[in-house]
Amino acid sequence: MTRQGDHSAALASAETSDSEIVLSALLHDVGHLLVGDYALLPERPELHHGRVGAMLLRPFTSARVAWLVEYLVDIRLCFGNDVEPRLSPEKHSWVADALRIQDWDRRAKDAAAAPPPLIVYRDLLESHFGPQSWSDSAGIGTLLHREFTAS
Repeated sequence: MTRQGDHSAALASAETSDSEIVLSALLHDVGHLLVGDYALLPERPELHHGRVGAMLLRPFTSARVAWLVEYLVDIRLCFGNDVEPRLSPEKHSWVADALRIQDWDRRAKDAAAAPPPLIVYRDLLESHFGPQSWSDSAGIGTLLHREFTAS
């Protein structure tokens, strides 16, 4: 996992105050922490990082955040092709949010851009996951900090 998630969140924060969208942009690749290269195996769709990330987040976040994490890649792959009916903007209100996150994710791949320090998202993480999410050694803030500083 790279700093792309927090760079996506920085771009999202500059354009919206919707904390669920910013959180989704920040955590959209969290499943990579658990599945690594298995996400590249088409014969194992249950190991797709979006699905795994959503399973990890679903008990702790809103349905919208989990849905955005789960379907972000699927939506990107669908557009320009035949869009699966359940993922079309006319059928699902969160598709427009996913398309915005996809745009920030694409723009976050700019290697020259420096994302803000992860501490910028402490309040966001604590507001969604509680204060232990940052201070606890097993909290998501600590996990992300370890991953980002190791890369």
